[in-house]
Amino acid sequence: MLRDIIIWLWSSFIIDPALAEFQARTGAARLPPLAMQQIQNCGAKAPLVLADRVATDPWWAVRTVIGVAIGATDGRDILARMTPDCAAAVALAWPDTLPGGS
Repeated sequence: MLRDIIIWLWSSFIIDPALAEFQARTGAARLPPLAMQQIQNCGAKAPLVLADRVATDPWWAVRTVIGVAIGATDGRDILARMTPDCAAAVALAWPDTLPGGS
């Protein structure tokens, strides 16, 4: 149950807002099909990777959600490290941002 709550918080604070911003930033742009596929793959794979990470380290997930909520952690960086598709999606949506950090 705690795992489900943490996943819901993570999805609400990090994954869903990032995917919405991906769509907003890339919606007007004419992206190649591969780029759109990477964004969709990120949306599909990130929750699965997150579930595995929460199962092994729930306190990481709690700390990360709190960090993003208070602005101490950039959710884009966290999302970019979840899967290669997420890194590609972040690079497409925020070309001036190089993911890194904790």
